[in-house]
Amino acid sequence: MHGRYKAVIFDLFGTLIGVFSVTAFKTAVTTMAEMMQAPHERFTYLWEEGTYQQLSTGGLATIDEALSFICRELAIELEDGKFKEVINVRYEFTRQALQPLAGVVETLSTLKQQGYKLGLVSNCSPDVVHLWEQTPFAQLIDVPIFSCQAGWQKPDPRIYRLAAECLNVTPEDCLYVGDGSDRELSGAKAIGMHPVLIQTPLHDAYDQQRADLTTWNGHVINSMKDLLPLLQL
Repeated sequence: MHGRYKAVIFDLFGTLIGVFSVTAFKTAVTTMAEMMQAPHERFTYLWEEGTYQQLSTGGLATIDEALSFICRELAIELEDGKFKEVINVRYEFTRQALQPLAGVVETLSTLKQQGYKLGLVSNCSPDVVHLWEQTPFAQLIDVPIFSCQAGWQKPDPRIYRLAAECLNVTPEDCLYVGDGSDRELSGAKAIGMHPVLIQTPLHDAYDQQRADLTTWNGHVINSMKDLLPLLQL
């Protein structure tokens, strides 16, 4: 291992995989609503606003719990088979989203070979955790920290500290790589990590206006392959 860092911690959406796609999400939600014969506008609101915070911080432990909550809110009863079909639409959306971007797996493999500890800090819902072991990341990331399990979301300093502690390093030992969503870069910097912005197309992102991007003057990379030379500085 070379350079000043012992660990590299990554964001997930927009960094290792594509951004959380508004288009794909709305398509999935529309399909689910139609399968349930649910009012589309109300159903969409409950997925986007009514359950997101609880799903991403552990208040709702599974996607099944979220759908059960929505069914109660809408006074809809689903047979077990139909319930599973609806749930599978959400899981398929997430499964497609969890595809590595070009060069990511190769870069992670190289970093591991060079002796870096690799971590993940992601604001996400439990469907990501459910599918994580099916992704190539599971064999490459030493410590994945998911907000839905930790109970905190970025930029809460506790979620970054948890990642560093689990990697057995200090925050100052860590390079943090993210696309700037959820004020993650300023959050990482505030506890002593060394943040790097990876640029990613935002035209289909749910949060195209990002506070970190308007003031960012730190390191910037255009793709994951650009990370390796940066680590040698």
